Amino acid sequence: MKELIKMWGAIIGFLVIIIIIWILAAHFSSKRLTPEEVILEKITQIENKIDSISIKKDSIRTIVVTIEKKIDKNNKNYEEVVNTIINSDDSTNLVWIEQYIQQYKEQLGK
Repeated sequence: MKELIKMWGAIIGFLVIIIIIWILAAHFSSKRLTPEEVILEKITQIENKIDSISIKKDSIRTIVVTIEKKIDKNNKNYEEVVNTIINSDDSTNLVWIEQYIQQYKEQLGK
């Protein structure tokens, strides 16, 4: 009986060792890359990084163009307001300033 248990223990131990060796061999053989594959993988990573940076660059350009348009619009509005004030008489300017102050107070109240 003891010999039977020893035999089965040896068989199971031998099978476990073979399975472990088989798993390790499969694991390490799949991880090995040729130098060309390593270079291609690195090139792919670099291309992905370049694409990501290009997308961010395009996004920043879009934001800059939008801001430049808003600045141009504000400059034109400023010039129109200044010209209106300069070319208007004092009573008209007083009414405009009072309306402006009233609107400002209403905005602060919100």
